[in-house]
Amino acid sequence: FKGVPSPVKEPEKTHMVIFRENSEDIYAGIEFEAESEKAKKLIKILQEDFGVKKIRFPETSGIGVKPVSREGTQRLVRKAIQYAIDNDKPSVTIVHKGNIMKFTEGGFRDWAYDLAAKEFGAELIDGGPWMKFKNPKT
Repeated sequence: FKGVPSPVKEPEKTHMVIFRENSEDIYAGIEFEAESEKAKKLIKILQEDFGVKKIRFPETSGIGVKPVSREGTQRLVRKAIQYAIDNDKPSVTIVHKGNIMKFTEGGFRDWAYDLAAKEFGAELIDGGPWMKFKNPKT
């Protein structure tokens, strides 16, 4: 932003395009208000049927569900990589929290890397997590 100090020495040389999933994950809007009957019911199911013990304040917590699908991930990653190829961008960075959220974010990570390898010929660098691929236009 003009006039705002930046920790980057030459921010005007930074060119970034962001592709973000906004139809899945928390953006699906599946959530239940704190202290509502639906939240209480879901918390009870999570605790009693699934053994969940990590809800710090279950009596006063709102609850959300974050669905992440293989299809949604592949659609997003395919578009991002194809955009980079079509617009001569030097790299694509896939951001996730797969080390913390192993089955949603971890699924996103695994499906993204798998698609990059299968559809764009990406290869792991030094065993990962970095990958590289050759831009077919260059």
